[in-house]
Amino acid sequence: MTCCRTRTITSLSKLALAAWLGAGAVHADTLPLPAAGSCGQSKLLKPAAVGAAGANMLVRVRVREDGTVHAPAIDTGSGIEQVDRRALALIQACRFTPAQREGKPVAGDALIALAFASEQLEEPALRALYQRYLPSMRRTLEGRKQYHAAHILVKTEAAARAVLAKLAAGEPFAQVALDHGAKDDGELGWILSERYTPRFAAALRNRTAPGLLPEPVETEYGWHVIRIDAIRPAEPSPFESVREALWRAAVAEMDAN
Repeated sequence: MTCCRTRTITSLSKLALAAWLGAGAVHADTLPLPAAGSCGQSKLLKPAAVGAAGANMLVRVRVREDGTVHAPAIDTGSGIEQVDRRALALIQACRFTPAQREGKPVAGDALIALAFASEQLEEPALRALYQRYLPSMRRTLEGRKQYHAAHILVKTEAAARAVLAKLAAGEPFAQVALDHGAKDDGELGWILSERYTPRFAAALRNRTAPGLLPEPVETEYGWHVIRIDAIRPAEPSPFESVREALWRAAVAEMDAN
């Protein structure tokens, strides 16, 4: 995953801001302003002044006469859906000093800048997070095994036994898997048994050596013909395979602080 599309937002002139906000704001004497401390913030997102250093997102809102927010929308986003959704939620919770016209509160539009800490989601930060999680992952996997396996899934026991017969006759597993619509030759890669349904998992755990399981295994998905190519002590997944999970964890961790 490539992170993150951001750009510094330049200051807007009063004329440009008024043109962007529309006629309702042009006729107001003052524009809506966020009430101090009302928006909240986290390490992920912080309110910022338009044009300020680090301001790299813009959200436009309609502020009602009572200062509450209506229909916030991303104007300049992060390029990351999860972050943009969080920005909208943050702004939705804000309270504003409403626009004023002739001394009375009126509805008006506002343009709110946010600083998104995108550098914390780039690869160096994610690799540091991976190293921080590594001891815990190793403890979790202690004493467990991983299986390098492949399977062919069919609808009935009779079909599964026909597959076993073809394999016993010397037909290549990959070809038989392809004939039954399997993707990637039926390969599952290195897996923990716990990721699969109980009967499938038990079939893996009951094997102490690689080989084709002599009996098909029934699960709620159908009948499986399973081949185990290798068994090893469980190891933490490499960084590349968990990059997206680390990215989500980084977003959650930053957003909680």
